Amino acid sequence: MKSQRKIFGQKFKPAFTFVEMVISFTLFSMLMTVVSSVFITVSKNYNFFSSHITGLSNLRFVLERTSREVKEGYNYQVPANGQFTFINKDLQNVSYYLDANGRIYRSAQGIVLPLTDERLRVQSFETILACPRGTGCQPVATFVLKLAPRTDAQPSYAFTLQFSVTQRLLAL
Repeated sequence: MKSQRKIFGQKFKPAFTFVEMVISFTLFSMLMTVVSSVFITVSKNYNFFSSHITGLSNLRFVLERTSREVKEGYNYQVPANGQFTFINKDLQNVSYYLDANGRIYRSAQGIVLPLTDERLRVQSFETILACPRGTGCQPVATFVLKLAPRTDAQPSYAFTLQFSVTQRLLAL
C-alpha cells in the first residue's frame, strides 16, 4: 500500500508536481519536433529519388526502343537541331524531335507519341551522323541528350547521355 502525505490536514497520494509536468511536456514537444522534421526530410528525399529512378527507368526504355528502331532503319537525316528523321523497317517516315517543354516525341504516319517521361526534362537533343549517304560505309547516328529531373530541388542533377546506333543494313 502506498503511503499518503498530509497537507493542511488532507490526505494526498504521491504524484507529479506541476513543474515536473511542464518539463516533461516541453521535452516531449522538442522530441516530437525533431522526429517530425526528420520524417518530413526523409519523405521529401524519398519522393525525389523515387521520381528520379522512375524517370531513368523510362529513359532506358526509350533508349532501347530508339536504338532498335534506328538500327533497322535507313536514310538517316538531321533536318534541324533537336530533330532526327529516317525510314524504318516498315517503310514509314519516322521523326524524333524535342519540343519546347523538354520532351522527346516520336512521329510516324501522323501519329505523335511522347517518348520521355514527364518527370524528365530534356534540355538538349543533338544527333551527329557519321558516314553520310552515298559514301559506301556503315551509317552511324550518335545521340547526345542533356537531361535533368523536373524538380525544384537544387542542385538540379543534370547529366549528359550519349549513345550511338549503327545501321544493321548496308545499302549496296
